[in-house]
Formats: sequence, structure tokens, C-alpha cells
Amino acid sequence: MKNYKQKGNRLKVEKIKLLALSILLMVFPGFASVLGGNKVIRVEDYGAVADGKTDCTEAFKKAFAEAGKMGPGVTIQLSQGRYLLSAKLPKAIAEASAVSNLEGKHQEDYKLFKQVNKFNGPSCVLVENTKGVTLAGVGQKTEVISTCPMAGTFEFRSCSSIVMREFVIDYEPVPFTQGKIVNVDKGVGTFDYQIDDGFSPLSEYWFELCDSKWGVPFDEQRLFRQGGVSAIFSDQWEKLEDRTWRMNMNQKEKVAGLYVGDRYIHFARTHNAAIGYYGCAEISLENIHVYASPSASTVFYQCEGKVHINGLHTKPRPGSKRIFGPNADAVHCQSLREGPIIENCVVEGVADDAVNVYAAPSVITEIITSKQVRVNKSNFLRKGDIIQIIRPSKGDILQAGIEVAAVDGNTITFVRPVDGLKAGENHLKGDTIFNLSASCNGFIVRNNIFGGFRGRGVLVRSHHGLIENNVIRYTSGQGIAVCNEPDWPEGPIPADIIIRNNVLISVYRDQVQQGQGAIQVTAYKINYALANNYSVHKVVIENNRIIDSPGYAILLQGVEDAKVADNLVQFVANDRVYQKYDGIKLENCRNISINGFTMVDQWARIDSAVQLKGTKKEHISLENIHADLQPDGEMIREVK
Repeated sequence: MKNYKQKGNRLKVEKIKLLALSILLMVFPGFASVLGGNKVIRVEDYGAVADGKTDCTEAFKKAFAEAGKMGPGVTIQLSQGRYLLSAKLPKAIAEASAVSNLEGKHQEDYKLFKQVNKFNGPSCVLVENTKGVTLAGVGQKTEVISTCPMAGTFEFRSCSSIVMREFVIDYEPVPFTQGKIVNVDKGVGTFDYQIDDGFSPLSEYWFELCDSKWGVPFDEQRLFRQGGVSAIFSDQWEKLEDRTWRMNMNQKEKVAGLYVGDRYIHFARTHNAAIGYYGCAEISLENIHVYASPSASTVFYQCEGKVHINGLHTKPRPGSKRIFGPNADAVHCQSLREGPIIENCVVEGVADDAVNVYAAPSVITEIITSKQVRVNKSNFLRKGDIIQIIRPSKGDILQAGIEVAAVDGNTITFVRPVDGLKAGENHLKGDTIFNLSASCNGFIVRNNIFGGFRGRGVLVRSHHGLIENNVIRYTSGQGIAVCNEPDWPEGPIPADIIIRNNVLISVYRDQVQQGQGAIQVTAYKINYALANNYSVHKVVIENNRIIDSPGYAILLQGVEDAKVADNLVQFVANDRVYQKYDGIKLENCRNISINGFTMVDQWARIDSAVQLKGTKKEHISLENIHADLQPDGEMIREVK
């Protein structure tokens, strides 16, 4: 009897506990997240409705705020459906948006719009100082829709251990418009552009107020045209009739590359990414689909720890009439302390590079002593960091492996003296410092499919990287570009890069393709001229297959210590702009090993398998070279 009473009392206690728990769940929905270590909350608990009609912005903000309070390990669960997000626009944009659809008032209002251009527009959801949160959908049936074509969607600042997975980001309206070129006037440098049904007119405020006004033409097959124009800048236009606009080109000469019947995409490009991470650490993206963005799909800026992008899809919305996707890069990485891992991604129909990894420079503006300088920006420099100092006017590495002793604002102290430095007012005149401890070193780009867009497939200014098992096709620029770019400016001068087992198909379709390479490794000085010395070191290019390459299959300029092995070049198309091709060009290079290089062309248009310019034969080794040469072609050709 005693044991029965004890059991009965325990049952009563358990019932009281369950009743108390039920009350807590009703009053505090987020309390469920801490039960048994299963920290899950739903945006619906904070007012979201995935009906494609309800503005869910505040619900998302509240959910992230609650997750931040609960501590690491929280998942914000999204349901099947469409969540609408909005952004609070700066006053000038909001005022302009109230008078959008100007329909004929463009010329009168242009000066006003020009004055209020270049906004630092907002993002729909800003998350700050939050740790250990996952935002998870249920795959492509979960959509997050931004209703502001000038705003980013998600922006994370000073956050850590953030995971985004299994959902779609899109925009309605989209931050671009599309149509067909119906007339070209080469005499005055204009073209007439008929916008497709269902796409916004150029009188909408986001086209007037965006950060840059330009577009890209495609041929009737919706591919970047062979020998076409990479970008058309046009900041003035006028309406001719319903849905037809006349575009005045900033660079009149580029009208020669346009054809009636071409498709044309005009962007409303801002600096706001669909997903942006600024000063964050430990980031993971898994199976995210981005169908539109006013800028890049993803931006990673001055982040630390592991950055893993797995299964990112950036492309035009499937099943729609769109022929275009996001307005800039798919993955844009600046000054990361650990190289990103980018794998199993698909990038199609974007307006810039699929992948760009680099560091921004600190320009030396004043020489205080041989051990201390003042720079324009410290750019993530810290005590103990290792730096590279470059002279942009020559493309030379003045010093490498210098350790930073101290950083005080914009004053940088080195552990040892560095003589002969030059100060200047900007990145073209002063020597520049690149932080090798925060330049995305150790990046991996593998198992991706990139193609059908304006830009380069993989753009690298970093060290100790791997590019492997990718398919890269139909890009306007190089399939793979390893180079510094002092004019932009981006760096450092790269080193120790492996490029292997990639397939490149008809890349570098731009009008300057004849002098470029499908795979290109170049050391630059300012004005996009070649560096004076052998500035890029340790490159391996092996087991790649290059189909219908531009002027050169592989182009090495200013490179020392490179191994080029077992690469195959094939020509299968007979509609090429040029009728003479070369395999590997070595310009101002030394200590280059080429072993196993084959070029196949049934039309025998190959002028040389290996071309040497400013490169001595004694500085290279050649074995197993084969090519279908034209009658006067040479296996090894030396040019001045």
C-alpha cells in the first residue's frame, strides 16, 4: 500500500509538471526550444505567414533576436510556402519610389535622380552579434521573397556559427529588366530596346537610383555572343513608345558589337547582396538557391574561421520567362582569414564572376620611418599578420613575409625595417600592402558547374589554393584567372595554386578573346600591363580538358616555377570568330615544365602548340607535345 501511494504521488507531480509546461508553451512559444536540448523555433510563432501576401520582415527579426538570446544551437525553422520580406528605404529613395513609373518624365527628373544616387541601401533582415543560429527551410518549397529590388535580403554583422540551408531567395519585382534589341544606330551610338511583357520599365525608381547603370547583350540562343561586348554602360535613356526605349551608350564605339535580335539585360545594380556576411566567423551555406539579387548572391567580408558553401545555386528562376539571375558574383570573398570551401554549386546567368577570392590593399600614404608607415585603411591587419608589399607601377613584390609588429589605427609598424618604400595618394601611386594572413589563403573550389554568364568562372588573387573537378562553360571572360589586379585594386600577387581535372568549354567569348587564355595566370602592373618581373610563383596546371578555347588555351605571363602536365585541347565548333589558334603562351616566364600537351583540330587551324615571348628556351622543358598544325604552323614558335 505504501508503494502504491508513492507511485500515485509521483503521478500527481508529473501531471502538475505537464500542466505547467503547457502553460509555458502557450505563453512563451520560444520556451519549446530549450527542451531536451532540441532548440527549434518557428517564424510562425512570431507572426510570419508563408502565404506570399503577408509581410514577414518583423517576424524574421524577432525570431533571430529570440534565437540570439537563447544561446548557440538554435534552429529557426521555415515552412513550405513564400515569405515576403521588405526593407525600409532611405528617405530619398522612398520619395523617388513614390513617383516611379515616370513614363516620359525621365529627362526632366534625371538631374534629381543623379544627385541622390549611390545609396548604402538597407537589407531586409539585419542580424548582429548573434552566435550559433541555423535558418532552415524544407528545400525549394520554401521561398524567401524580397519585395525591394534595391535591398539585400539577409545581412549578418559580427555573427558566428551561422548556418543557412534548404531554401530559395528571390525578388519580386526583380532588380533587372530584359528584352530584345530592335534597332541599332551605329552612327550615333544608340540602340532601341523592347522590354518583354512582365518586366519592369526603365522608369522605375530602382533603375534611376541604382549604383551603376549598365547591361549585357546575349545572342538569340541566349548565350554570350562570340566576339561580343562584355558590358554596355548607359546612364541615359528615353521612352519611344509602349515598352520600347532608346539607350544612349556611354562608350559609343561598343555599338559595333550589337545586333538586331540580340537579347539585352539591363541591371538595377546596388552594393547589397542577397546574403552578406561582414566580420563574421564560422559560416555554412547548404543548398541555397538564389534566383535574383541586386548585387552578388553571397558576400563574405573580413570573416574568420571556416566558410563552407555547399550546393549554392544561382541562376534564372526555373520555369519563369527570365533569362537572367543575380546581378553580380555568385560567391564574393574579400579578406578572409581562412580560405573558403566552395563545392557542388551551379552558377548560371549572372552578371559577374562565379567566384572571386582576394584581399583589398592598404595603400601607403606616408613613410614615418623604415619600420612604420601610415596607410589609407588598415583593412583587417593585426599584430602578427604576414604581409606582401607590392609596387603597382611595376607589378613587383618589394617584400614578402614581413610580420606586422603593431597596428594603431591606420599606422602600421613592421618587425624589421623595409627600405625604399614609396608613399602615394591612392592605389595607383603608392606602394600597397596586402595581408597574406587574410587573403582567402587555402581556398578550395571543386565539383562545381559554372557557365552561361558575363564574367569569369574562377578569379583568384590568393595563395595555397585548389581548383579541381569543375565544369566551366560559355563565360565572357577567362574560365580560370589567377592574377593580381592593381587597377581595380585587388590582390595579392598569387602563388602556390593547383588547377587540375577541370573541363572548360568555349570560355572567354568577349571581343578581346584572341589575346586571352581559357586558363590564364598573369602578374599585372597598373594600366593592365604585364609586370616587369616573374611575380607569380608555383603554379600547377594538370589534367584539364579545354574545348574551343579563345586565342590561347593556357596563358602564363610573369610566372616562375610552373608545371603544366597532361592537358588536352580540342576544337569541335566551326563558327569561331578567329581562324588561328595557339596552345600555350609563355610570356616573360622561367622555370616552366610542360609534359604532355595535346591539341586536336580537324580543321587544322593551330598556329603553334607552344608560343614563347620574352621567355628563353633554356628556361623551359618540353616533352610529349602534339598538335594538328596548319600548313605553316610550328610546334614551338618564338615571337617578339
